[in-house]
Amino acid sequence: MKRRIIVTSVIGVLCVVAFIIFKRPSASQAEEAPKPVAQIQVAKLQSQAITQTLTAYGVVEAAPLGARTFSLGYDSVVKAVGISVGSHVLVGDLILEVSPTPDAQILFDTAKTDSELADKAFVTTKERYSLHLATRQDLLTAEQAARDAKIKLKNYLSRGMGTSRIVATEDGVITKFEWQSGATIPAGTPVFQLSAASHLDAHLTIEASDTSVVKVGESVIINSVSRSQVDSITSEVRFVASSVDLVTGATDVRTTLPVGSVWLPGEHVRAIIEVAKKTALAAPRSAVLPDDDQQVLYTVKEGKAVKHTIQVGLMGDDLIEVISKDVKLGDDVVIVGNYELEDGMAVEVSSDKKSEETKATEGAKDKAEAKTP
Repeated sequence: MKRRIIVTSVIGVLCVVAFIIFKRPSASQAEEAPKPVAQIQVAKLQSQAITQTLTAYGVVEAAPLGARTFSLGYDSVVKAVGISVGSHVLVGDLILEVSPTPDAQILFDTAKTDSELADKAFVTTKERYSLHLATRQDLLTAEQAARDAKIKLKNYLSRGMGTSRIVATEDGVITKFEWQSGATIPAGTPVFQLSAASHLDAHLTIEASDTSVVKVGESVIINSVSRSQVDSITSEVRFVASSVDLVTGATDVRTTLPVGSVWLPGEHVRAIIEVAKKTALAAPRSAVLPDDDQQVLYTVKEGKAVKHTIQVGLMGDDLIEVISKDVKLGDDVVIVGNYELEDGMAVEVSSDKKSEETKATEGAKDKAEAKTP
């Protein structure tokens, strides 16, 4: 009985082993197991215009040619104020009313009196000279005294003495003003600063390393940082500094703003500078991947990914110039899913992308048929 049980157990074990051996796939069958297929999206390599840009930030301010600082040539007292910092003024608008200080008024009045007396003395001397009662030297002396007195009076008048109203001589924005009614303004002290509306700059800063690519005359698109409703404008680089700020390490760049624009002095702006442009074989940025110290991209051939080592040329916002003998115009380059690829891996273009390409092809076919008579 025991012997029969042992024999039956051995037979059962042998059956299990045989089942496992015969059911296990062979090496060839294992190799034939389906490999993973990567889902990707592709784009055609095309010859396209590539624009390389540089973004810079800055502030609107008066151009050196448009900055105006006004001062008075005599000690004065502020009687009334017509503006404040940030005021937009037009030609003839009142800035402030002033009057000379008592001492300055005395000097001015004395100059007027001296000029009047010198003129009368000169007329009297001419009459005496005609009657031979004065010498020619007396005549010349009187004439010189009259001229000196007029020059002195004219000098005071050129400083603004005798005029109480100080008005704007051109359109602009007041950028500095610190006086109040009753304040005394010493002669030669700046009274106010004005940014002429006809001469405004976007004062930008760039990294010192970018000065080699930013050149005078390059196109610039300027946008307001804080006012989205203001339309962007296109200008040109007018000035690139040849020095670096010791504190920030940045370099100044200036571009002229159009006359009549709505930019405000002190407003912060963002500028996109077009530093290079060319037409070349280009791929979307997402197609190019870093691989150690090289750049690679994948194309699709017969349903498999093909890895290419390339050189990168001009880099735009969305496109990169591709330099390689292994790729050519019209190749399908992988733009989505390429991070998972290896050379020779089976790939399949995603259905979304296929439908997009199908729609594009059908659209082109419809247009061609529509043009056919």
